[in-house]
Amino acid sequence: MVTLAVIVLAEPVSHAHEPIVIASGHGSLSPNQPQAAIGDSGRIHVVFGIADTVQYAGSTNGNTFDKSRLAFQVPNMALGMRRGPRIASTGDVIVVTAIGGKIGKGRDGYILAWQSADHGNTWLGPVRVNDTADSAREGLHAMASGPDGAVWCVWLDLRHKKSEIYAARSLDSGKTWEKNIRVYRSPDGSVCECCHPSIALGGNGLAS
Repeated sequence: MVTLAVIVLAEPVSHAHEPIVIASGHGSLSPNQPQAAIGDSGRIHVVFGIADTVQYAGSTNGNTFDKSRLAFQVPNMALGMRRGPRIASTGDVIVVTAIGGKIGKGRDGYILAWQSADHGNTWLGPVRVNDTADSAREGLHAMASGPDGAVWCVWLDLRHKKSEIYAARSLDSGKTWEKNIRVYRSPDGSVCECCHPSIALGGNGLAS
């Protein structure tokens, strides 16, 4: 059995609570690749993958979590080995992305985005983030929101055959995404295909 648990820091941050179990399961139904975000109201949002589904759990205090529940399904979702859903929060809107395709297993891949404005009770989407077919088939991506309310997604992209880092921005909490931009092309010809990209946003801009 695989158990998904979170550890919440107590105030002051000199110690942590005991782990809080959110979900558990066996084999193909094991919870995988959890990600968390905190909304402006202080609510904690957690998503994770089980097979081809994205599951959601929330907490208002960090001591107890709602029972995890199905958010949406992603056909052939890239999951495991740092592949899986990603989450960001802008205001009290949750934005979740995941990579899936008709075939899966690295043969195709779209970054798909959903949003929820009611604490994960209902979801709108999906909308596509990468604007070139199957370019995200490596399955590795990251997402973050900034102080200006923008949401950015960054991923390993194969539109030019060799792996490059691409990014896209949403100014409406994941409803629509701007034209993809290339962030980095390796002078060696290809970015490491198994290295997970990261992204952070602050007052001085974006770092990836």
